[in-house]
Amino acid sequence: MGRGMTLRPIAAAVAVIAAAAFAASCARADYIEITPDIATLKQKNNSVWLIAHVKSQNGREYPQVTVSWSVKDPSVATIDETGKLTPLKSGRTEAVASYGDVKASIPVEVLFAEKMKVEPASLELVQDGDPVDLNVTVYDYTGRPLKDRTPTFRSLDTKVVTMGSNAVHPGDPGTTQIEVRVDELKQLVDVTVKKRK
Repeated sequence: MGRGMTLRPIAAAVAVIAAAAFAASCARADYIEITPDIATLKQKNNSVWLIAHVKSQNGREYPQVTVSWSVKDPSVATIDETGKLTPLKSGRTEAVASYGDVKASIPVEVLFAEKMKVEPASLELVQDGDPVDLNVTVYDYTGRPLKDRTPTFRSLDTKVVTMGSNAVHPGDPGTTQIEVRVDELKQLVDVTVKKRK
């Protein structure tokens, strides 16, 4: 009697697991929703996790179902079995979730900084004179300006010039360069500071 009492809960647990497995194998998937519904990746170290919601026609979700992931153009981005989407190069593609014959996709755009323009390209300043601003425009792979990138500036000789945000402040006479960086782009600006007359 005691043995039968201890086996019943185990048998019940096995039945529940078996029922869940059966339900998973019989999940009637009519469509898949992917969140987020669009992915924009801006830097090489950016990744985003996509979540697939497998649903029946009446909206019932099957959370136990595992989808397979793919990317239409694997040269632009990759995706692993967990839905982690990682950019490789600038461009557009789609991430696809599949379960049986049911598929869903979302648009993916990779917007790396591809080109940078610094104006003026060179500077001639006067010792202890007025600072001059450097204006930086960053472009994506289609030639559109990217408004969400912040350049960094570094003087290679702080005795000749120092930086205040994007403003170049002249110091002692001499020549040096300003290093301008945006993401993986780098440009050098030649600077000459002349002695005050």
